[in-house]
Amino acid sequence: MLKWSPSRGPDVLPFAHRAVELDPNSAIILGNLADTYLRLGDFENAARYYEQTIAAHPDFVLGYAGYSNVLSDRGDKVGAIEAQRKAAELDPDSVGEAAELAFLYIIIGAFAEAEAVYRSMQERFTGHEITGATGLAIALAKGEEPDTRAVITAGLENDISSSGAVYLGYTALLGGEFELALDAFERAPGDLLATRKITPEFLDLWTGTLCELSWVLLETEGNEEFGRELLDKSIELYESGFHEDARHAERFNWNLCYLLAGDTGKALDVLELELDNNATDLWPLLLRTPLYDAVRKDPRFVAMTSEFERRRAAQRDALRRKDKAKPGFEF
Repeated sequence: MLKWSPSRGPDVLPFAHRAVELDPNSAIILGNLADTYLRLGDFENAARYYEQTIAAHPDFVLGYAGYSNVLSDRGDKVGAIEAQRKAAELDPDSVGEAAELAFLYIIIGAFAEAEAVYRSMQERFTGHEITGATGLAIALAKGEEPDTRAVITAGLENDISSSGAVYLGYTALLGGEFELALDAFERAPGDLLATRKITPEFLDLWTGTLCELSWVLLETEGNEEFGRELLDKSIELYESGFHEDARHAERFNWNLCYLLAGDTGKALDVLELELDNNATDLWPLLLRTPLYDAVRKDPRFVAMTSEFERRRAAQRDALRRKDKAKPGFEF
């Protein structure tokens, strides 16, 4: 039975703590400890160590970016946006920090704010693949029909980074361009996708994207057999105790695997788990895709999406009230 690789599991915690003991003044080492807790889903300790990192190193960009992630995972999108704004202010030359800020705005439906960040990205990072993908994500979340193929094709012509490849792959997938999504994913690190073999190393690399990758493979000619194999193994991984190694396994979009397998009941179960644990960051984009037509009229799905939209509106209103009371932020 395939298991998640322990290289990212709780066994790394003693080493992360030991590193802090050896060099307690290092921002990177302290932040790495916080990040380890975040990846394990221990948000309380992650927040504690990110706060400690920021207090000791108030100009450390990754401290604010990490803290933004943990606040977002805890459901505090307003706090996450404030922390990510600080990261973007401290590192104005980072397209990634800007894109993360835009995406947080997308999550709560603050499209005017997301578009303001995107316009700044167009000025600062003209032609960058992540800039193009960010514009696509905003348009798709708004329910528009942008020219996904043209933007992704242009992005793939660049000498893209691994993170840029995954970003483009996700955006192409959400825009229905499966061939381009596969092209992008094949440029991700490790060159393991090219082998078409499901090894522990493969699972470790693709843990957070197994269902999306299965979807892409199933939709691209010549890859269907491997896609079905990966889908079966992904579901096996989830049901065999993935959640025992990492808390909040629902954050890896397992509902997708069940939809692909035709098990709408389990898909709805996982969606409810995601909503209960605030693991809904991709919902504004993902739930718009045709894959969810299988459950779109189900009363459980209707109730979940209604509650999700209620929460988005409340967070959006809270952010704008806060900004009105304390203006001055400009990206």
